[in-house]
Amino acid sequence: MSTIERPGPRPPRTFGAMAGALVVLLVVVLGWVGFRALTSSKEPTPVPTVQWAGWVKTGRAEQHLALFAPDRLPAGWRATSVSYVGGIRPQWHLGMLTDRGRYVGIEESRSSTSALVKQYVDENAVRGKDVVVDGTTWESWSDAGGDHALVRSVAVDGQPYESVLVGGSAPATTVERFVGSLTSGTVKPA
Repeated sequence: MSTIERPGPRPPRTFGAMAGALVVLLVVVLGWVGFRALTSSKEPTPVPTVQWAGWVKTGRAEQHLALFAPDRLPAGWRATSVSYVGGIRPQWHLGMLTDRGRYVGIEESRSSTSALVKQYVDENAVRGKDVVVDGTTWESWSDAGGDHALVRSVAVDGQPYESVLVGGSAPATTVERFVGSLTSGTVKPA
């Protein structure tokens, strides 16, 4: 006949024993996190630079939007995103980083100026004083987070046709200077 051995009595579970186990576990976890932080060679992925001039040429050839864009970017700036959608709901976007790493974007569509402000600045954007750039009046808008934009409606044959917004996290003076460098094509309403 075999005998069954019973384990000996368990040590008492005390608060001190549980706290000690927790400290040991915490040291192991922190050690692992520290080791991974020191041995990881993963660097942040840089924002890519995109070619944008061909998009301007294509969009202007369609003549669905005026397609506001600079002839060339200011020194040290680079384009990071670009898109053009033609057809019955045309849209133009050019996103850039300034020489100081601040964002400036151009958004253009047949939406109203207020719709562009809500979408690209803030639902609660605050209107500032109008700004005149090269004889054209632009509405000034900003939000509590420091974004600033200039926006205006573009008329064709005396009727509102489209809206353009230029803005981002760059200072207001930078946005205003950049707006002064923009050119546009012609529009043929459908």
